[in-house]
Amino acid sequence: MVITIVKANKYQLADSFQKTREMEQKIQVLALFDKSKKIVKKLPQEIINTAPIRKYVDVLFLDENDEINIVEFQTGGIKTKDLKRFMVYNALIAEKHNEKINVIIVYTEKVKTVCYKNGTLIFKPIVYSLKDFDGDKILKRIRYKIENNITLTRDDLNKLEFLPLFKSRLKPGEILFETANLTNQLMDIPQSQIDHIKTGQVILANWFFHDELDKKKIWKVIEMKTSMFRFIYDELEARGLEEGMKKGFERGIEQGIEQGIEQGMEKGIEEGILKGELKSKKEVARKMLSLNYSMDEIINITGLTKKEITKL
Repeated sequence: MVITIVKANKYQLADSFQKTREMEQKIQVLALFDKSKKIVKKLPQEIINTAPIRKYVDVLFLDENDEINIVEFQTGGIKTKDLKRFMVYNALIAEKHNEKINVIIVYTEKVKTVCYKNGTLIFKPIVYSLKDFDGDKILKRIRYKIENNITLTRDDLNKLEFLPLFKSRLKPGEILFETANLTNQLMDIPQSQIDHIKTGQVILANWFFHDELDKKKIWKVIEMKTSMFRFIYDELEARGLEEGMKKGFERGIEQGIEQGIEQGMEKGIEEGILKGELKSKKEVARKMLSLNYSMDEIINITGLTKKEITKL
């Protein structure tokens, strides 16, 4: 019973760490586009609490100009339903506050000016696209600095983390391998800052790699041995594989009666491991659902289908 309580506390801590780190990432992305925005106070992300409906924004903060900033991050292109949702957030916050409100949308894909019109309603948020950055050029400059022992600026380190999302001739996964290797070569940088970048890379690895073998390869490069994010994933994976192996042996014994113990055990263990990995993914998906992640984010990180997630 004591062990169960300790594990529960660790999971809660890991969830909190992961969620906080992801929010920090989103604030870092904003700094790539607008360095003048200085956060003086973080505001609650929950903008309405009328049971049983709760609405959350990605990031909400008050800047030094006493302006409220709503920041939303979108994978893919423009969707009208999302613009309507952001417009509602704007209206709800405007109802409670008198300060100027900025709605900022950061897209992972290339987009033009975004504007939603419906009769007298006109919603025109500030829009940024990560594809506006020339990833190949930035990667070349950062690699040159590291190889020649030139100290990286804060902006360089920020871009190093998000390089896989920039425009490039390479695939995002390939750039992630490049940036992970470069991060391991960083000198004269506090270890806490390096771990900060690597944790962000672990999060991106779950976006770009759905194959478990590929994930393990990139994690080996990132070398995240102490990260809370890595801890929770490893715990879930180990738990799933342990149960999968157990079921695999049972399944193998059953099949062994008909097609030979050795062949049956091998196939059963293989199936059990796959089932264990699937169970791990489902546990991660359940946690993400409880934290109000969007369906697209859960699909990207776990690799599960929408149908599998809705059945949880």
